[in-house]
Amino acid sequence: METNNSEKKVSIFRELVQPFIDLGKTSRPLLGLNISYVIEGLTYFGIVGLLALFFNEYIQLNDIDAGRMVGFQTAGITIAMLFLGATVDWIGLRKSLLISIVFLFFGRMLLTVSPGFGEAGLWGGPHMISFVGIMGIIIGYGIYQPAAYAGVKMLTNSKTSAMGYAMLYALMNLGGFLPGLISPPVRKHFNTIEVGGKPFGINAVFWLYTILTIIGFAVIAIFITKKALAEAIARAQAEEPNKEILEEEEEEEEKQKLSAVEKLKFYLKNFPITDARFM
Repeated sequence: METNNSEKKVSIFRELVQPFIDLGKTSRPLLGLNISYVIEGLTYFGIVGLLALFFNEYIQLNDIDAGRMVGFQTAGITIAMLFLGATVDWIGLRKSLLISIVFLFFGRMLLTVSPGFGEAGLWGGPHMISFVGIMGIIIGYGIYQPAAYAGVKMLTNSKTSAMGYAMLYALMNLGGFLPGLISPPVRKHFNTIEVGGKPFGINAVFWLYTILTIIGFAVIAIFITKKALAEAIARAQAEEPNKEILEEEEEEEEKQKLSAVEKLKFYLKNFPITDARFM
């Protein structure tokens, strides 16, 4: 009886540990994707946590309008994913991630420098520039998030996919935790400096996250090269050869042969809203 209990405990332990072991043998592109996701979690939550205060103090919006701007960003990202999620199917994982981070960089940069563009207030220069910056962030995340999850699907198999998705979710939450350690000391230090008659603290934090966005771009460019990505996908498929994967591969090859107009028609035909399962 004791032997059976011991064997059960070992079996349960193995089931818990094995996914981590399998994921530990991850490919270079998946590692790069995970690192990028931590950085993006850090920058997203780091900025959104101070965004309402930024619009209050620097753009001179009241609480209601500041809240609307924050809500516009969060709702906009959700809607953008619906319309831009197919980008990864059009141009591939690497290009999608790089293009999305370019949008995120310029969006965050415009948001950060917006207080210097004229008179503050509703519909003033700073408000309009910050609005354009928010649009850049919305477009960036509309492409980035679906591409990241598509990347996990490409780079894992049935043994590692569940842990791959779980890891991605956990890393985003880790990114949400880190701003609490990083932002306060940076903000406190730079609040002693005034620019345009206002403390530079929040601006300094935003500049830090803008720089981290550049680092995130470099991570994708270095880790997810065309060669490394092709090898990782081939490896994931070789570890689990089955009919479904082969069919997906053939379908992907057919997609790449389509012209831009044909890809657009395919996208509109397969748009999620047209499928009752998504409604």
